[in-house]
Amino acid sequence: MPEIKITREQITVVDKVDKNSYGDLVFTDKEGVKYKIGNKRIQYFEKAILPDTTIKLSFATSSFGKEYIYRADKVSDELAKQAHQSSLVKEAVKLGAEVIGATDDPKLRSICVAYAKDLAVADKIELKDISKYADKFLGYILNIKRKEG
Repeated sequence: MPEIKITREQITVVDKVDKNSYGDLVFTDKEGVKYKIGNKRIQYFEKAILPDTTIKLSFATSSFGKEYIYRADKVSDELAKQAHQSSLVKEAVKLGAEVIGATDDPKLRSICVAYAKDLAVADKIELKDISKYADKFLGYILNIKRKEG
């Protein structure tokens, strides 16, 4: 049996779980991305892939060159909370900032991007700066402050 090499890992929150007409396990994450696990392998995943569960997916590549889900594990509450934080929040905490706002709301980033997009449409900022301004808005909403001392 050839050694399995994990090509990438990702943490996601399961939204909907179903089986298709072939008996494959089909699930969608909270961001709308669909995943499928073949019916011959679903017994290894049914206990981990449940609605509203944060899971860590490990992907591998088959001998045919196709990527597939090799493993799915439930993650701890702390890891799940970190997965919801934006890169801005993670970087701010790493640099010693204190985050006071609720970082587990997945809609915050979307709202901030929408505000930044509105500025670009109004020709107040350049299109390439949308992400930068979205991060600034997120910082204000989450009330990110540098720790004193």
